[in-house]
Amino acid sequence: MSYCVECGVKLADSEKSCPLCNTRVINPNLPDNHDTARPYPSSVERQMRGLNRRELAWIVLMMLLLPVGATLIIDLLTGTESFKLTWSVYVLGAGAMLGVWTLMPIMFPKIKPYLHIAVDFLAIAGFLAVIAFQLGDWKWCTHIAIPITAATGVLACVVALIVRAKVLTPMTKASVVCASLGLYILALEVIIDFSQGWFSQISWSIYAIVPLLFLSLLLFYVSRKPGLMDELKRRLFV
Repeated sequence: MSYCVECGVKLADSEKSCPLCNTRVINPNLPDNHDTARPYPSSVERQMRGLNRRELAWIVLMMLLLPVGATLIIDLLTGTESFKLTWSVYVLGAGAMLGVWTLMPIMFPKIKPYLHIAVDFLAIAGFLAVIAFQLGDWKWCTHIAIPITAATGVLACVVALIVRAKVLTPMTKASVVCASLGLYILALEVIIDFSQGWFSQISWSIYAIVPLLFLSLLLFYVSRKPGLMDELKRRLFV
């Protein structure tokens, strides 16, 4: 038994070249015309069964339906009012939301990610609506919860669009993401202030917006200067 001089892989006596790095094997202790049986076939035939998305979807669906179904039965049997759902509605809403998150990518893998994100955040909004309906209080849901969910969904779609854009350089993508994050924080402050019934001027969000916009401009400037980018890479050993 010998070893490859390049990568150190243990070699069988039958090897003419290293199976890992393809370096020629020269072993003076073995005759040139030796004909030892190879320890493994020269070609490996791999037969892997493709992923059946329908089967996977059924497995995920069963994993979601079992706890939800058990919760509904327990709520019906132990509730104070006969055969009336109370707390299990929250579990049902959460199960439906998780079902949308998991089943849609499995069943529709070719759909654009922006549509996936939009549907996911619509599912979140639906779950928030279920909670508001059960509590009998829609103000917090319509004034702050759903608007923040919508703003977060828009930010996620914008980031996905930027990351997938092939015409933009990594620095330009980072610049646009920073600017988008600054606008998102501004939208959060506006939503929170309007939910409280007033909005006069920008206050706390300015402390996040200014650094993010400065960083966005800096990244955009660097992306326009290839020589500066190369110098930064050398300085930072990137």
